[in-house]
Amino acid sequence: YQQEIAVLQEKLRASVQKLEEYEARLRGQDEQAQKVLLEYQARLEESEERLRRQQDDKDLQMKSIISRLMSVEEELKKDHSDMQAVVDSKQKIIDAQVCLVCRNMLTNRKHFLCRWH
Repeated sequence: YQQEIAVLQEKLRASVQKLEEYEARLRGQDEQAQKVLLEYQARLEESEERLRRQQDDKDLQMKSIISRLMSVEEELKKDHSDMQAVVDSKQKIIDAQVCLVCRNMLTNRKHFLCRWH
């Protein structure tokens, strides 16, 4: 029995040693996995931050473009209004000249008719 107990105790010691080795290896793998996970999380956060900055930059660019477009639109509206005022003014002059020409034609016609009658 003593010999069997000694053999069993030796097997138990070997099993305990293997168990400690496995636990140590498992702890090492767990630590490595944690390290990799932390690295991936840091890279992910960095990527997300970079994407947020890029989106903010694009938003600012779009706001700038929209602002410039609105400014150009207002300028075009003002130019159109100014041009319309000039056209209206010229149209009034043309209308007045047409009336003057018509009056002159009527006057000339009256004079012409008066001379022949």
